[in-house]
Amino acid sequence: MISIIVPVYNASKSIEACVKSIQQQDFTDWELLLVNDGSSDDSLAVIQELAQTDSRIIVIDKRHSGVSDTRNLALSKMRGEYVCFIDGDDVVEHNHLSNLYSKRDYDMVICGYKVDEYAHDGNLIRTTECVPTKIKVEQLSVNRESLKPLFLSGMININCNKLLKSSVIRKYGLQYKPIPVNEDFYFMIEYLSIADCVCTIASTSYHWIRIQKHQSSADSLPDGLLEIYTKAHDSVISFFHDEKLADELMYYSYYFVVLKYCKAIVNGGIERRIGFEKLKGIMNDRYVKAAFNTRLNVARGEKLMNFLLRNNFFKLFIALNKHIRTI
Repeated sequence: MISIIVPVYNASKSIEACVKSIQQQDFTDWELLLVNDGSSDDSLAVIQELAQTDSRIIVIDKRHSGVSDTRNLALSKMRGEYVCFIDGDDVVEHNHLSNLYSKRDYDMVICGYKVDEYAHDGNLIRTTECVPTKIKVEQLSVNRESLKPLFLSGMININCNKLLKSSVIRKYGLQYKPIPVNEDFYFMIEYLSIADCVCTIASTSYHWIRIQKHQSSADSLPDGLLEIYTKAHDSVISFFHDEKLADELMYYSYYFVVLKYCKAIVNGGIERRIGFEKLKGIMNDRYVKAAFNTRLNVARGEKLMNFLLRNNFFKLFIALNKHIRTI
């Protein structure tokens, strides 16, 4: 009934825990597609060994071409009536699939998730629960604004907290765009554009694992980063047919981009002078300005941070964010 897609790239240290958590599901009618994206470690050997223990596990090996191409290949191979995605360094609780499957009549089922932050020595530092707003939307084409809370909370931006219908993906030939970041969001916007109904469940059975000082794709600064998000901005405008609403919903995305550059400056990932020029260019972009203009009547702390960004006081912005451990 459910195809589970797990891209695997240099995940030899985490993939076994991920797979074991799937094998422990109380819902058993699934297939697991483990797609090795040309890993340079021994990930392939690990997943091949895991596949020998369970006939439901399918291993696909390919040259390294990125997560979008990896997921697209799996989408072309899946056999389930429904599909969900899990990242190779994350785990799920035993009732993850059954919770999602319980609302399978909806075109998209969205659950919450837990963010588990670990120290480098493996000790759990903290767990943060992210629970979606309770929503059941029928006739989505005329009720799209009801999804606003899910956009604002970032629940739409990721794909690992959802159950989707394979028939919808196949009928419209949906694929992930070959971009280095934010590919989940583009895919979900396209899916929602043709979906009829969406619901959320209160479950937080997905565990997003984060390791302190561990470099991940979320820390990368690819070329054209701002353009990726401004094009997403256009997609949001098209989805809601409301430019002002799209400006409001994209604010946190641009704030996230700013924080990525600030973190790179602090960590030495980008030269300070170049980083400050990039930040200046971001804050001068018309899309970014429009998004920040929706946040004029906010709490004092956020108003201060936005004032610093608007006036290019980036050094002070970074110092304050280091103090509150945002970066």
